[in-house]
Amino acid sequence: MPVFREEMHHYNRNSNSSLFHLYAFGKLYPDAGYIITRKSNPDTIIECVLDGVGYIEADGFVTRVQAGDCYILTPGAAHSYYSDDSNPYTKIWVTLSGALVRQWLTLYGIAESPFVRRFDLLVHYECIEALAQKPQSPQQEKQLMLTMHSVLLEMGLFAAKAGETGKSDAPYMKTSKNVVIDVKKYIEKMCNETLTMRELCGTFGISQKQLTELFAEKYGITPSKYHMQCKLASAVYFLESTDKGIDWICETVGFCDRSHFRKAFVKEYGAAPSTYRKKG
Repeated sequence: MPVFREEMHHYNRNSNSSLFHLYAFGKLYPDAGYIITRKSNPDTIIECVLDGVGYIEADGFVTRVQAGDCYILTPGAAHSYYSDDSNPYTKIWVTLSGALVRQWLTLYGIAESPFVRRFDLLVHYECIEALAQKPQSPQQEKQLMLTMHSVLLEMGLFAAKAGETGKSDAPYMKTSKNVVIDVKKYIEKMCNETLTMRELCGTFGISQKQLTELFAEKYGITPSKYHMQCKLASAVYFLESTDKGIDWICETVGFCDRSHFRKAFVKEYGAAPSTYRKKG
């Protein structure tokens, strides 16, 4: 049950490379409530706004970005970014890392985060998309690396600086009380994956006790129980809209065994999965 639509491509073929690693890329269509917060960022994130308006919050400052703005979030920097309430943005993004990438950032003066410029990333993004669909080869890896080098070179040395204006009204400032919005969206997006409270707390930089209390206060349920509800809702979707077997559904929505799946499903819906499907 995603709260926004996303086309995500995990490339990750060159994950063993310490020099240049293209992790993933994609296109995102956020809703008005879209918010992402990172306590620390290990990778270089490049995003370009295609339409709409969004905001980036870092070091106590809020930067407004709009169609045509491209920005880089550098490794190590804590940040939040989110879409405008009335005009949510659409954006494309690329995530990469490696020693070469760090050298390029230094060489071309891309030190601050966010680094915002007026730059059309779309043509480069389409090139990355096309290259990623080809069979892996040394030539393909070289072309991908040169494409990303071109992006950083042009942004750092030639692209015009964007109008980095702040949000006109009171900015959304990230606090421990509203980080649960991020947690809820993360659970929904990862509903069929294995998630632990330890992972959630580590990802969002909050203690287990505080997260449980704040989440229950806002949504009337603990994060663990909400994750279970999301998994079971996903199972209902497969039961109602496909003819996939129970074992397949059990595995797909992330249960370790059929018995556990059946017990949780009966508790939530009052009937076993097979019975629920027959009644539908």
